[in-house]
Amino acid sequence: MDAEAGAQRSTPLQLAARHGQLRALQAQHHSQSVHVVSISIASRHGQLRALQALLEAGAASGARNARGSTALALAAQHGHAAATRALLLHVTAGAANPANPANMANTANTANTANTVDGAGNAPLHLAAGQGHAEVVTALAEGGAAVSAPNARGSTPLHLACGQGGAEAVRALVAAGADVEASDGQGGTPLHLASWRGDGQTVEVLCAAGVDVDRSTAVGGVAALHIAAA
Repeated sequence: MDAEAGAQRSTPLQLAARHGQLRALQAQHHSQSVHVVSISIASRHGQLRALQALLEAGAASGARNARGSTALALAAQHGHAAATRALLLHVTAGAANPANPANMANTANTANTANTVDGAGNAPLHLAAGQGHAEVVTALAEGGAAVSAPNARGSTPLHLACGQGGAEAVRALVAAGADVEASDGQGGTPLHLASWRGDGQTVEVLCAAGVDVDRSTAVGGVAALHIAAA
């Protein structure tokens, strides 16, 4: 059972965060460690008002939960664009108002940024792209996410979108300036992955962006056209 979703082991604050019970959140005062779990739950479930209440109460948006995930990573992975924007806006507000001690503490924590990575080297943008969350992809790109950064396996968000996310996420990344010719750890490009997947829509998006259809993989020397014809 998911440790955060298990209602039997949840505190009243955590349940309020999960179900967006704003009055319950505002009435309770808890330690920062409890806030970390609560803000993770609110972000994962896209409870925008609960998330905002927790941030206003001083919850550190950049803190990691027991699984090493930040609130921004959870909101991005689960496709909650409004929560993603709220967290990005919170970071921006902290940077713009250094006179506020609470904002200074949040801003000083690098985990608040759009480019914080998990143990696999995935930033929130990798997670959103891999799940096909196009609106979240756009929000993160507008919030300063590095659109072509590789993870620990050499895959960029565009590789993940092409391999499993879908055409809309790919379109959003291309519009944000993602490198359509980037190579992953196996020398494969986004076009190779879309071709292996048999995703014609994604192939069309990449071709419209001017991708090299004759380029071969570094491992095996296979061109995307050969993959598509196989």
